[in-house]
Amino acid sequence: MKIYATLFFAGLFLLLSAALPAQQYDLIIRNGQIFEGSAGASLQKADIGVKGEKIVRVAPGIKGKAAREIDASGLVVSPGFIDLHAHLEPLPLDPQAQSHVRQGVTTALGAPMAAAPSASDPTSIR
Repeated sequence: MKIYATLFFAGLFLLLSAALPAQQYDLIIRNGQIFEGSAGASLQKADIGVKGEKIVRVAPGIKGKAAREIDASGLVVSPGFIDLHAHLEPLPLDPQAQSHVRQGVTTALGAPMAAAPSASDPTSIR
């Protein structure tokens, strides 16, 4: 009798776990060549699952549905780039910074005259 109860509950568990819906996402970016930003990392083909503003899964062949899906086949998906020496003077002429955005720059630090303090000139640090 104990074996039948064990088999019954094991079968019930398998049946219910198979019936669970696949995880839902707000956005899935499919088939992109993923560059995760580490030095020496290679590109890997995978999908990216996003909920809200958070990446919740990166894996090949994500199962599930999304309100929006992007086919990134043949494209590289990477984190935003940081420009540490940007000339931002023209920004009032292009407030959406299209040149930077199209190149994947998400953060830019202005350095209009390259006048950063220099360790070789101690008076510039004071």
